[in-house]
Amino acid sequence: MGYSTNYVYSYNLSTAYDLGSASYNQSFDVSGQESKPAGVTFGGNGSKMFVVGFGNDNVYSYDLSTAYDLSTASYNQTFDVSGQDSMPTGVRFNGDGSKMFVMGRATDHVYSYNLSRAYDLGSANYNQSFDVSGQQEDYPTGVTFNGDGTKM
Repeated sequence: MGYSTNYVYSYNLSTAYDLGSASYNQSFDVSGQESKPAGVTFGGNGSKMFVVGFGNDNVYSYDLSTAYDLSTASYNQTFDVSGQDSMPTGVRFNGDGSKMFVMGRATDHVYSYNLSRAYDLGSANYNQSFDVSGQQEDYPTGVTFNGDGTKM
């Protein structure tokens, strides 16, 4: 994710998880939707890409006709999170796409949303939040979970 360039970047790794084998692949411009992109994640086995940013306090979804191939990405829809936070910086989904989590830097909270249709922002509704301020963190920028969702 390039905050100053408004691009999502993709890299190929000839050896899995080996940064020494990484080479630039391609990029995708999100400036048509977001002027301050801060986080990106994929869902639906790579057929969906989600970008969060605090230029407009939104989460954006993109459809990818070829999994993880940015050249096949097309804008789909927007979900406004400004009712919870004015600086969303991270986004993640649970394994089946029925829950979305947004990190809010302005409030130091992680927000969860229920989705009645997997990975469909149009079906998202606010659920609850968790405060990570104080002893944990004052400027959170991302959120992730372990495989079974028992650790954040």
